[in-house]
Amino acid sequence: MLSKAASSTWHSSGLDPLQLLSLMRERRTSRTGYLEDKPVSEEQVSLLLEAARAAPSAGNAQPWEFIVIRDRDTRHRIAELFKRQLQDKMELERTIRGHAKVGGSIGWLFAPVLILCLGDPRTSAAFPLRTKEDKAESHFYSGLANALLQMMLMAECMGLGTQYISDAASPYFSLMLKHLLDIPSELKVYHLMPVGYLSVRAQPSSRRPLEAKTGCTGRTAAPGSHRSRTPGSHRPAPGGSAAAAGRVPDARARTRGARRPRGPRRPAGSS
Repeated sequence: MLSKAASSTWHSSGLDPLQLLSLMRERRTSRTGYLEDKPVSEEQVSLLLEAARAAPSAGNAQPWEFIVIRDRDTRHRIAELFKRQLQDKMELERTIRGHAKVGGSIGWLFAPVLILCLGDPRTSAAFPLRTKEDKAESHFYSGLANALLQMMLMAECMGLGTQYISDAASPYFSLMLKHLLDIPSELKVYHLMPVGYLSVRAQPSSRRPLEAKTGCTGRTAAPGSHRSRTPGSHRPAPGGSAAAAGRVPDARARTRGARRPRGPRRPAGSS
C-alpha cells in the first residue's frame, strides 16, 4: 500500500495521490435516493462536461457528444421508455433462464439532470488505416467509457450521485431516444447518466483483493508484495494504442432547451 511519505513526494500535479485513490474507492453507483427538488447548478454541469472533454481517446478522435436534459416531463418520458424496454429483457430471462431477475430500478427517475452520452463513429477517420480496420470499434467505445468515467469521478468530487444506464443503447430504447430528442441518425446512443444530490448513499461494494488480480514478471517480488506469477500464466494484455493521425473538432455539448446552432456535418469517412 502506498505510504503517505511516498505520496508526499509525488505531488508534481499538486494533487495528493492518496486523496484521488480514496475518491475512486468511495464512488458508488446510485440507483435511488435522488433529490429532484435540490438542483444541480449550470456550473456543476459545465464541470462534468469539461471533465468528459478532457478524457483520453485513441488518435485524439474525441468521439463523444452530450445532451443535457433538465426538463421534468422529458426526463419522466425517458423513464417510461426505460420501463417499456425492460419487457423484452424480462421475457428473454424467463424463457431461457426460467426467471425474470433483471436490474430494472427506476430510482433515478427523480434525478434533476440526465446526461445522454452519444458517439460519432465517423471520428475513426483520425486513425491510421490499419488501426481503423482493426480497432475502430474498440477505440470508439473505450473513448466514450473514458469520458463517462471522468464525469462520474468529477460528480463524486462535488458530492453528486451518478449511475450509468447502459440499456439506453438497446435497439428499442436508443431509437426512441433519437426520435424524442431529435438526435441525428449518424450518432450512436451510448449510456444515459442521471446526476443529482442524494438522500442516501449506496453501501460499499466488495472488491477482489489486489493480489488476486496482479501478476509480476521479469523480477522477484519483494516480501509481502503482490503475488508473483510465472510468465504466460496470465492472460496477455491487449495490443498497444494507435498513434494519432490527425484531429477532429472538439466535443460538442448540447443542452436541452438551449441548443447550439447546428452546422454542417462532416461527410462519412472524411477527416
